[in-house]
Amino acid sequence: GDHMDVRALPDSVRAVYEANFQAFRQYQPGPYSGPVTVIRATAQPVFSPHFFDHGWGAFASNLRVISVPGNHISIIAPPRVAELA
Repeated sequence: GDHMDVRALPDSVRAVYEANFQAFRQYQPGPYSGPVTVIRATAQPVFSPHFFDHGWGAFASNLRVISVPGNHISIIAPPRVAELA
């Protein structure tokens, strides 16, 4: 399959991978009062959650959402990347 077998990694690499995974599982984001800008592609995948702010509004009180024409990949490629910039 396409999944990596962590057991096949060298011990030192596997230790870092596992530590990062544990940190990811235990992290609980809190509120943030600083400015946050979300760049949102106008074309969203059919089965993705359709939150205009991609969920950031639950954490950021100073939030700005900017919609850019295209999808997740096309907004970083010509000609759409010019509007992103």
